[in-house]
Amino acid sequence: MSCYATLQDVMDLGILLQEDVDWLEQRYPGIVERTATKVSGGIDGRLAKRYGVPFVAPYDDGLVDATAAIVAYRLLVKRGAKPDGTKVAAAERAHDAAQAWVTEAANSKDGLVELVRTQSTPRGATAIDKGAPMAYSEASPYEWMDRQVERLGGRCG
Repeated sequence: MSCYATLQDVMDLGILLQEDVDWLEQRYPGIVERTATKVSGGIDGRLAKRYGVPFVAPYDDGLVDATAAIVAYRLLVKRGAKPDGTKVAAAERAHDAAQAWVTEAANSKDGLVELVRTQSTPRGATAIDKGAPMAYSEASPYEWMDRQVERLGGRCG
């Protein structure tokens, strides 16, 4: 299973303090990685109908930021921050924006977000899984009629 955000990505958002992360890791060892893996799996589930998931590292910056914002909010809730605090309000806004971004990326009809397979993919390339033909044949569409005539010994009708 992929994990689209690291601890550093979560910390770069500025929502969680190092003390918060240290407290969580001491109390619940591996909580950041487990949460990031679960969130990444949820994002894969949302994007699976439009994209070939899981994505390949290095990941799209938007994907990393969305994952990190959702993870930061979940960790803040797990830490037990005051619901009326400005930190929680900022985390909630970032979480809601990240969820909206994922929904937009998953929307194949009206979505404006188009992810690349990896961050190093050339511009214009896409990760959208477009499928391919299910069958291919070099034969003429009338080949079956020619064979039927041969089987009947040249008699037709």
